[in-house]
Amino acid sequence: MEMPALSVGETFMKPSPMLYRNLLAMETEELLRANPIDGVVLLGGCDKTIPGLLMGATSMNLPAIVVSAGPMLRGNWRGEVLGSGSDVWKFWAEKRAGRLDECAWNEMEEGIARSYGTWHDDGNRVHHARGRGKRGHDAPRCVLDPGGRFGHARMASDCGRRIVELVFEDLKPRDILTREAFENAVTVVMALGGSTNAIVHLIAMAGRAGVPLDLERFDSLSRRTPWLANLRPAGRYLMEDFYYAGGLARASWRVSPTCSTPPPPQSAAVRSGGARGCASPQRDGDRSREQPLAPEGGLAVLRGKPRA
Repeated sequence: MEMPALSVGETFMKPSPMLYRNLLAMETEELLRANPIDGVVLLGGCDKTIPGLLMGATSMNLPAIVVSAGPMLRGNWRGEVLGSGSDVWKFWAEKRAGRLDECAWNEMEEGIARSYGTWHDDGNRVHHARGRGKRGHDAPRCVLDPGGRFGHARMASDCGRRIVELVFEDLKPRDILTREAFENAVTVVMALGGSTNAIVHLIAMAGRAGVPLDLERFDSLSRRTPWLANLRPAGRYLMEDFYYAGGLARASWRVSPTCSTPPPPQSAAVRSGGARGCASPQRDGDRSREQPLAPEGGLAVLRGKPRA
């Protein structure tokens, strides 16, 4: 049974779509309470939609799994690889400055969004996808599988099979959302570049699960976690590159080689120099703990006194 819920329109909702995340969480919880449901598949994509869905499902506490929209395929324009999260704002500034005409802007728009899916930078939506995977809410291939990739439908089928298993196992969100699970999610976020939205939403989700998580813990985990992934906007590559380089599973193994599963093999595209001929993230972006991009994670908590 499909149950439509509020879509948090990232660009057009004013003054901020953040105000509607909690409204989506309330709606999700009430939809699940009001209907005779054994388990739920949560369909979302953006950085506010997925936390809102998970917050509602956690409060209701029935078996739940997330199917992510996944990031878009890499954008291309005039020989340049485009990332929607960073390049849209860069070229919009160029257009406002008069250095990009309307025709070029339209070309760029057509090239930057090659498929359905979320932003393909290492942005806010991505951090929640990663966090969900480390907290056990996704099927193995669900995390960061590009939305336009041929295997996305197969991944969705895997999630459908898994939610039935979760119902029979009676495995609920609060059984999964432990302190250790959230700290795993924070650690992976730090290793892959960090996002301030990750702090806002992970703290909210932890609160629904009754798990203490504060700014000090984010800071301490960041200081002990090396930055390993050369991803935009801080680095060079996009999420499609990250997926073909082994994705979340490989990156998590590099953060903690003692995890229970071995690192996934690199794809043939990565071994041969990168998908579609691009430079390979494996060569200068998929770092080990011994050779990180930086010794600490992607976020730091700063404190100070306001000026008089």
